[in-house]
Amino acid sequence: MARTGVLICIIATMAMRWVCAGGFDAPFPDADRAKLDEFVSHGLAKADKFYTDQKYEEAAVEYEVFIQDHAKSAAIPYAMFQKARCAQLDGDPKEAIRLYDDLVDSFPTVLPYAAPALYFIAECHVQNRDMPKAVKTWMEMASDADYRQHPLAAVAINQLALNWMAQGKTEDAMKLYRRGAVDYRSGNPDQALQS
Repeated sequence: MARTGVLICIIATMAMRWVCAGGFDAPFPDADRAKLDEFVSHGLAKADKFYTDQKYEEAAVEYEVFIQDHAKSAAIPYAMFQKARCAQLDGDPKEAIRLYDDLVDSFPTVLPYAAPALYFIAECHVQNRDMPKAVKTWMEMASDADYRQHPLAAVAINQLALNWMAQGKTEDAMKLYRRGAVDYRSGNPDQALQS
């Protein structure tokens, strides 16, 4: 059983590397950025520059300053997501989970940030080699009608199905693969093909 858990962890980690390596981004829309006050926009741009330069520690500090200074800004969910992403990319998955949880708890309906935050919580659990928590989080994402619409939900559903296959739950896995192939054939064709 321990070998199966390690194998699942390795496979899940490999399948999510593209996301970890910067394959996913949740940008703050330009139209919304244009609505920000110049001072507010400058603070966000400063944090984003550190992030783009992969200076995650500095970026996290700037996102926190932004969050504290502009608590009523429409960009708060974005800044919270980016701060959590900084922790994850800087090698601190436990802190990232805490920050992603704060975002999901505070803004559960802001789907451009809450849905990927939930996905990345599962990814952090994989990094921590805690597959039961990763599976639980993938299940939460797969079960939520709104979160399931996000492109990363297709990856989560495929990871969940892969996990179930490794556990011998072939029938449950096949149901998920079928659902993934149908649900994501137009919005996320790469993941639909994998299903």
